[in-house]
Amino acid sequence: MPRPTTALLAPVLVAVALATGCGSGTTDTESDLPATLFQRRAEQVADAWTRGDLLRRWHTGVVAAQDLTNDPDWMPRPTLKASFYNGWIRTATALPTTPGKGTVRYSDGTTVAVDTLGAQTAYDQMVNPRSGLCPTADDSGIGCDWLTITGARRVTTSLLTARGPAEVPAWSFTVQGLPDPLVRVAVAAVEPGDLEPVDLPSLPVDERQSLLTGQDVIGHTPTSLTVTLGSGACDTDLRAHVLETNDVVVVGGTALSPPSGQMCNSSLRLEEVTVPLEAELGDRPVVDAASGRPLLPRVLPQGAAPLR
Repeated sequence: MPRPTTALLAPVLVAVALATGCGSGTTDTESDLPATLFQRRAEQVADAWTRGDLLRRWHTGVVAAQDLTNDPDWMPRPTLKASFYNGWIRTATALPTTPGKGTVRYSDGTTVAVDTLGAQTAYDQMVNPRSGLCPTADDSGIGCDWLTITGARRVTTSLLTARGPAEVPAWSFTVQGLPDPLVRVAVAAVEPGDLEPVDLPSLPVDERQSLLTGQDVIGHTPTSLTVTLGSGACDTDLRAHVLETNDVVVVGGTALSPPSGQMCNSSLRLEEVTVPLEAELGDRPVVDAASGRPLLPRVLPQGAAPLR
């Protein structure tokens, strides 16, 4: 459920100085310019989330951090993978069209009631536009090796969301010639860009200080939050910042841009940073100060360690 808008804790601004390969961080007692730059922006973002309907949509919607379709094991019919991704897919039977109701269950035990899509709608959203020639069957015994859906049933599936792992309603589509189904989430997911405030002022700039963009969430503990910040290759004096309110946690960073005329490549440098939390993160969104949009958990390669 959404948190009450009456703050249980006052906004807390924390800055963490970082040592970098291009220079070293300084403490905020030496200069409050970076913290002031971040705070101005973070307060704008927190206000936009609190006074609009973004919090309601965050708490009642599903913000996916991964693709909404789970692939089957393609090995029995490898060409069907190309057929699927190139849009050479068809149905051998009519699919259910009636929407329904379902429940999203997050890993912390929180549940949210959601509307679910009919199988035909989920199928339509899953199918890519048709492109290229239809793949030829492995045995070359037939022409077009269509991926053919022969049925659909309601199931639940695991989905990584902006609020962590969740069990969500889905449709399981039986595929002719494969033992495993195609599984498609049966909830209209909210895109992170749809939760970006539309009325934010331009980014503030002071002298050579600039705001860094948040990239993703690495993990969190009851007392800390770890995110990735992106900066320029020649930026110095990198600092991570967090503004924490009862409703939202705004994160970002500041850095000192190189002097005008200094030669520097345009590559993006990624820095993992950890900032303290005054209260457990709970169901509050972690929001990027620069863009105002929620940050998603990092999707790790298969077999990698899970989020902390």
